Amino acid sequence: MALIARGKIGLTTPVLVTSVNLATDVTSVLAVANGGTGQSVYTDGQILFGVTAGNTLAKGDHGNIGGLGDDDHTQYALLAGRSTPQVLNLGTQASANTGIISSTSHSTKGSFTVGGITFDEVNKRIGINVSSPSAKIDIADQDNAAVLITEYNDADGVNFRSKRARGTIASPTALLSSDRIVGITAFGHNGSSIVGARGTIEIIATENWNSTNNGTAIRFNTTALGSTTNTTKITIDGSGNLGVGTATFGTNAVGVIGVLNATAPTAGAANTAQMYSVSGQMHFMDSTGKVIKMSQGAAITAVPSSPSGGTLVDTQARTAIDGLRTCVQDLINRFKVTGGNGLTAD
Repeated sequence: MALIARGKIGLTTPVLVTSVNLATDVTSVLAVANGGTGQSVYTDGQILFGVTAGNTLAKGDHGNIGGLGDDDHTQYALLAGRSTPQVLNLGTQASANTGIISSTSHSTKGSFTVGGITFDEVNKRIGINVSSPSAKIDIADQDNAAVLITEYNDADGVNFRSKRARGTIASPTALLSSDRIVGITAFGHNGSSIVGARGTIEIIATENWNSTNNGTAIRFNTTALGSTTNTTKITIDGSGNLGVGTATFGTNAVGVIGVLNATAPTAGAANTAQMYSVSGQMHFMDSTGKVIKMSQGAAITAVPSSPSGGTLVDTQARTAIDGLRTCVQDLINRFKVTGGNGLTAD
């Protein structure tokens, strides 16, 4: 028996249906209660989730999934943060070197910032309060841009070590004479921009280095008043020679003080004795402006009109001392002590 027309029932041979094609045989929305989804149209990326009211399913994205924001997996880092400190381990093996944090998965790298510290992957630099660091470590601070290093040790102290080589990291080569090994350089703002260097302390190589010859010197460089040029003022070489305005010393010099010809001071300085060179001869000025010149000659002479108005004494060292010794001996020979009457001529 089968329904053959509206209001009529006839006896026919039934047709058995062995399968249902949901794509063609079902043309309406099948309710959830009947095993369907309750939806007929979807957008890429949408998911179905349960809705208590009406016992149905709704379309949406991951934000509609209940419990997604629950912090119930403490073994994983929570990017939103926790009230207690989180530990982030990038590996589980001993001495593992598999943890990598990168600014991007793209081959062209950039930078990323953690708590005010910027990591520049392109140039391999770190900036502290500096978003675009210009050095390997670039620090900026309003009040106290200081570096503090503390060590607790019974046998050693804090060390600042510098390593320098020519060539490349993969293939280093020896230093050459005049190569700077390390330096401390002063920059400053001139009202328009930061300029430098205007003062440096540096250690340089003084010969081509090999396994047995590693000579060095220390140079102190400053900029004179009214100038922008940083030049060497004091040099200490590997033989212990100290040069003021010069790094040139005599043959085989060891522990020598060399003083370049200078501009003589025009007056004395309170509580200060000044030493300088004029025409290769040492001069000493006391705090009152009187000057003594050391030179080698045949006699002791007095030269008037020093820069301060005093007397310029030309002390001709070798001959002067010999003459003084003769003079003193002559005085001893001429005078003797007699009774209580004091000195009397012989």
